Amino acid sequence: MSGWLLYAFLAAVCFSISQLIDKFTIDKVFGRVEDWMIGVSLSALLPIAGILLFNGVPHIDHFFHIGLALLSGALLIPCFYLYALALKKSTTDVVAALWQSSPIYALIAGYFFLGDQIGTLNFIGIALVILATLAITVPEDKRNLKAIFQRQSQHSRAVFMMMQVACLLMVASQGVADHLVDHYAILDVMLYHIAGLSLSGLLFAFSKKNRAGFKQACLTKAKPMIIGLLLIEGIELIGTYLTYSAYMMGSFSLVKCLLATQPIIVLLILWAAHSSQPGLFRQVQSSELVTKMPIFAATIMGVGFVIL
Repeated sequence: MSGWLLYAFLAAVCFSISQLIDKFTIDKVFGRVEDWMIGVSLSALLPIAGILLFNGVPHIDHFFHIGLALLSGALLIPCFYLYALALKKSTTDVVAALWQSSPIYALIAGYFFLGDQIGTLNFIGIALVILATLAITVPEDKRNLKAIFQRQSQHSRAVFMMMQVACLLMVASQGVADHLVDHYAILDVMLYHIAGLSLSGLLFAFSKKNRAGFKQACLTKAKPMIIGLLLIEGIELIGTYLTYSAYMMGSFSLVKCLLATQPIIVLLILWAAHSSQPGLFRQVQSSELVTKMPIFAATIMGVGFVIL
C-alpha cells in the first residue's frame, strides 16, 4: 500500500475514534452539550501552547488576515455545537455518515466563488449522498425507498438538518483557513484558528448554569473528563496531520473517498467493542451491519462522484 493511502486510511480511523470519544464524553461524562463545549474550548488551549513552543510567535502581520484566521476557528463553535446536539440525539455512525454531505457544499461553494464546473457525475454523486444520508436517518424497521421521501419524524429531521448546517459551517471554516494557508505557514494559521475556536467556545462559560454543570463534571468525573478531552485533542491532531500529508502525497479524490469510510469504521468498532467492552458503547448486531453497509458504501461512491 502506498504511504499516502495508509495515511488517509489511518486518518479516517483517527476521526472515527475521536467521534466515538465525543459521544462517550457527551453522554456519560458531561451529560449536557453546553458543558462539553466549555471542556472542548479549554482543551483547545493545549495545542496553542504547543504551537507557540514549537513554532514561536506567528508571522501574520496583517490584522485583517488575523481576523480571518480567528473567524475560521470561531465558525467551528456553532458547527461543533450542532454536531454535539446531533450526537446526543442520534448514533455515532449516523452522524459520521451525515458529515459526508460536506463535499456537496464545498462543490457548490466552488461553483459560485471559484468558477468550478459541476458535471453529470457530480450531480449523480450529490443525489447518491443525499439519498444515502436521508436513508440512514430513517428507522431501520421503516427503511425503504418510499419512507425516504415521506415526511420524517421530527427527531430524524432535526438530526439531519443540524448536521447539514454543521457541514456548511465546516466548509466555510475550511475555505477561509485554506485561503490563508496559501499565504502563510500552516502552523501560524492554525494558532489563530484554534485561538478563535477556544475564545468563542468559552462564551458558553458566561452562563451560570453551564459553569455549574462543568464544575460538577470536574468534581465528580474529573479523570474520565481529562482523559477524554486529551484523547480528543490528540487524536484529532494526528488525524489532521495524516490528512494533510495524504493530500500532499497522493490523489485528492481517493483521500476524500477513504475519509468517507468513517461511518463504516465507526460501525465496525462498535460491533467489535461490544464483545470486549460491553456497556462502553451501544450494542451493534450483525444484522445492523448487513443493513447499513450498503448505505454507507453508496455514500462513499457518492462522495467519489461529487469530487471528480
